Amino acid sequence: MRNFLTLEDFRIILTDVNELIQSKKDYISEVDSFIGYGDHGIKLAGGLRPAVDDEGQKNADNIS
Repeated sequence: MRNFLTLEDFRIILTDVNELIQSKKDYISEVDSFIGYGDHGIKLAGGLRPAVDDEGQKNADNIS
């Protein structure tokens, strides 16, 4: 058993989180509207998308 995440593990997790946020962004924004501007789901979805697209992957590859 290992005690660390590989870059590929992190990419898989980030992709899964992105898919969940994209599918629930309207609900997240609705809930946020009770205490804020009602844009949290849209902001999360917009911020995560570039992190998992092809260009984001290329930029991550250049970090290591």
